[in-house]
Amino acid sequence: MNLVPRRLAVALFVVLFLYLTLYTWNLRTGYLDKLSTTTGLTFVGLILKPADWVRDSVSDLWHRYVYLVDVQKENTQLRGQVRGLNLELARHREGAAELRRLRKLLQFDSPPAWRVEGARVLSRRVGPYAVLETLVVDKGSHSKLVEDMPAVTDTGVVGRVFRVAPLTSQVLLVTDPNSRIAVLGQQSRTSGIVIGQGANKPLAVAYVPLNAPLYEGEILVTSGFAGVFPKGLPVARVQSIRRSDISLFQKVVAEPLVAPRALEEILLLEVVDESEAPEAPTGNASRDVMLDVDALVDQLLSKDSPPEISPELQKAPGEPAPLGGNSTGGSGATGTGSTDRAVQ
Repeated sequence: MNLVPRRLAVALFVVLFLYLTLYTWNLRTGYLDKLSTTTGLTFVGLILKPADWVRDSVSDLWHRYVYLVDVQKENTQLRGQVRGLNLELARHREGAAELRRLRKLLQFDSPPAWRVEGARVLSRRVGPYAVLETLVVDKGSHSKLVEDMPAVTDTGVVGRVFRVAPLTSQVLLVTDPNSRIAVLGQQSRTSGIVIGQGANKPLAVAYVPLNAPLYEGEILVTSGFAGVFPKGLPVARVQSIRRSDISLFQKVVAEPLVAPRALEEILLLEVVDESEAPEAPTGNASRDVMLDVDALVDQLLSKDSPPEISPELQKAPGEPAPLGGNSTGGSGATGTGSTDRAVQ
């Protein structure tokens, strides 16, 4: 029973002795202080480094999230600004293109005694499914537009006003099969009638005498004889010329100088001085010049009598005179199967 307290006393003495010994030795050398400091710092470092890494990672992740949110907002704003600038740039480009087109239109030198009225194209009816090859423009009777007013650009003739409403009008294009324009060769001065053949097709030039001079590449201009168009406006360019042994006229194909699908603005011409305007033919030939082609062919092929030119044909200076024509003699250009052709 007495052994346990004795052993405990011995153990306490040993511990106290070792403590005092180490304490005294540490006071002399300071080694234990250094060891404890190093061990403590090492232990603390092992604990604090992972904690600091976790803290830094969380903080960096949060800051990145906040930064990305700000960047996303900024990107959204910048994208909106870019869209707005692109729209503004497109408007400026469209305005510059319109300005260039209008400047080209302003280069058109209007004939004397004719007033120029600008109009914007609202719609087009061209193509194989269109009943008429027409343009709709934003001017009408309120702007003093009337039927048969010439429509032109700086390049050449577009057509003529076909229908007029109070605020809009329809322009019949030169490519429409119902279109007829009296023309002259700019160099040869040979007359003919330009007839439309439809969209994406060349123009036909009718009633060009067989022996009349005409050249490929020659510009055809309005003759001014029909009273609708002023004289000298470019209409088409001759593409090909073919002469036949069985026809009295050359087969001439021409291309229009104006592309109707590309038109956005046109010019309309109005006579302001009737005294200086070209005089329209009088009588039955004022609008429709009747050519009895069949009878004319029969008379030209007849050996007994030369053909007689009708008074209506003589009054239409826009039409070429028949070969070998004589105002006297003959039985007159009458008969069946006559073909009526309107010159406008």
